[in-house]
Amino acid sequence: MQVGERIVTLERLFLQREGVDRSWDTLPDRYFEEPMESGHFKGEKIDRDAFNRMLDEYYRFHGWDVATGAPQAESLRDLGLDQVLQGEALL
Repeated sequence: MQVGERIVTLERLFLQREGVDRSWDTLPDRYFEEPMESGHFKGEKIDRDAFNRMLDEYYRFHGWDVATGAPQAESLRDLGLDQVLQGEALL
């Protein structure tokens, strides 16, 4: 499990280096504005506030900053990624 968590966190660090932040972690507006046309959820839309609350929960689960989506120092230490905190060339 920890290996998987390290992978997800390293991916996030690489994306962050390239300018990806919380604003990228969303869906197209039409999913929030246009009702589903068919299927079990026909007529339903995704609630934007509920989506953002789930995103907050996802970030907390991973130990990332809720405002930015950046992995927090404590999480990096817990995953043995201290090199990143010391500025070594992982990224």
